[in-house]
Amino acid sequence: MTPVSTANTYSVILGDLLAAQDREMTAQAQVSTGKKGNDLSSFGAGTRSLVATNTVKTRVDGLVTQLSALQVKTSFQQSAVSQISDVAAALKQTLTNALANNNGDGVMNDVQSFFSQMTQALNAQYGDDYLFAGGKTATKPFTATTLAQLASAGIGTFFKDGTLTPTNRIDDATSIRTGFLASDIGKDLMTAIQGVQQFQDGPNGNLGGQLTTAQQTFLQGAIAQLDGITTTTTANTAQGGAIQKRIDDAAKAQTDRQVTLKNMLGDITDVNMAQAASDLTQAQSAVQASAQVFMTLKGMSLLGLLTGTA
Repeated sequence: MTPVSTANTYSVILGDLLAAQDREMTAQAQVSTGKKGNDLSSFGAGTRSLVATNTVKTRVDGLVTQLSALQVKTSFQQSAVSQISDVAAALKQTLTNALANNNGDGVMNDVQSFFSQMTQALNAQYGDDYLFAGGKTATKPFTATTLAQLASAGIGTFFKDGTLTPTNRIDDATSIRTGFLASDIGKDLMTAIQGVQQFQDGPNGNLGGQLTTAQQTFLQGAIAQLDGITTTTTANTAQGGAIQKRIDDAAKAQTDRQVTLKNMLGDITDVNMAQAASDLTQAQSAVQASAQVFMTLKGMSLLGLLTGTA
């Protein structure tokens, strides 16, 4: 049998008041944060799902960040690859026009411009890294700076890229090729430009004015060479576009997955705001009632009630 005493009565009322205050604090925190709690013990049976889902979301968040940066990088890359393709087509057109008009005026001015554009494209950078350096990201992949220098040595002398073709992970299980090597996308075209400059420096060069038979023969051969080069550079541009699309698709898929996981976490951690507001109101009422009872009993004793003196 539980003894009836003033001390026991105060203990019960005080316990009720403290419990009501605890419920009020919990409800207040839920209303202010929108979460069920701030530690794992707050989520009960959902704790295991919370930990597992959060682990997966952390991994997906990293992929989304990586793919977002990769989208920007491949945009710079595709611009350079497209520029190389444009140079190949423009060089072929310049030589074709000269042959058709039997006049070499302006050919070498155009070739100089094309060389500059090619140098810029092959040495394109993203941040501080060279895009086409093949793993040697701090090393300029193409080193010739003038047409005279280009004509002075074998074409391989000027390509300093490595052999590591860029690859990146686009989901939990898939890695794809995401880049190019400078020598793969530019050596053939630079060889053609080099050939024009070497011919210009030779005994049958001096392109300008009416073409000689030797110059016509050279241009015919150079144009035929550029037929294959333009096909290759166009294919490189298409491949770059396909890489971009695959990265874009992967980024969208991972972003959608990120949203799904965020919603799943919300289902576990987010509080029902209407219920939380109702719980807060009830807890506040309980605190007020318990406090009022406690204050009413303050100064009273069970002995006084029994003797009628209270």
